[in-house]
Amino acid sequence: MTRLVLGVLLWSLVHMLPGLTKDLKKNMVGRIGEYPYKGVFLLFMLLSIYLIISGWTSMTPVEPEVLAALYTVPEWGGHAAAVLVLPLATVSAGAKAVPRPPPRRRSWLLKWKLS
Repeated sequence: MTRLVLGVLLWSLVHMLPGLTKDLKKNMVGRIGEYPYKGVFLLFMLLSIYLIISGWTSMTPVEPEVLAALYTVPEWGGHAAAVLVLPLATVSAGAKAVPRPPPRRRSWLLKWKLS
């Protein structure tokens, strides 16, 4: 389980860090070059994928009795879902996209938003 969590955290960190700190990415690309930066990124991604897969496969399966203790679907749940899907599907199918204002109004709306 530890490997799985470390893999997910590494995956998240490597993907979020360049977006959150653009200067860090620029500095690293300036220091080592674009392709070596991509290579380091790839190595961290491969390491995180390995950690996720090895952590997932090392977990012991959970017995159905344990899952049933956490949550049991009520008997009426399937019927309620079937009854609610039909009206919600028809309502969402009938919804129209909000039309965009003409170009002359867009500039007025932009000025109004910025003021």
